[in-house]
Amino acid sequence: MIINVDDSYENCASKLLAHVTDVCTTTANHIDNATLAQVVHMIDHAGCIYLLGVGSSANVAQDMQQKLLRISKRAFFLPDSQINLLSTITIAREDVVLAFSFSGTTNVITISAQAAKKQGAFIVAITGNPDSPVGRTANVCLSTHAIERKTRIGAVSSHYSQQYICDLLFLCLVSKHYDEAEKMTMHATNLLSRIL
Repeated sequence: MIINVDDSYENCASKLLAHVTDVCTTTANHIDNATLAQVVHMIDHAGCIYLLGVGSSANVAQDMQQKLLRISKRAFFLPDSQINLLSTITIAREDVVLAFSFSGTTNVITISAQAAKKQGAFIVAITGNPDSPVGRTANVCLSTHAIERKTRIGAVSSHYSQQYICDLLFLCLVSKHYDEAEKMTMHATNLLSRIL
């Protein structure tokens, strides 16, 4: 636990900031740049990017889907893990799967990744445990270096570690196609402004 009983709100805020900074710094220091470049290339040239995640990993997967859509990448995520499993039927060889599982042992993510791999898709595990069923199924792993206790109030460390990797992937994609990404982002913002 990053806080103690009776911590002031100010202490909670400073402890959280220090914890998030430490998690992101540790994750950044463990990223293999060749693997990162390979994943960015595969996403950039994918027919469709499928995102898999349950629980707090689903929140990060859905955020990544929204970011990819803003830069005109076909991205597919459904919060219902059983429907996501069924979606692997439509996956093709030119597709990429981003499989989010901090433990790497989430059964439905493992089975979905295995089914997608049989279809020929390129599998990227975003996991804290590369030597796990999800990690071993993947073509490559981007490791989320965070410490989570078995009993936890919420997935603070793993959430920020996964989010860091997703935001990094997104920014790398934007940097490759900056002018086009800027136009697409403006288009998305204008489109959304019509309903907000």
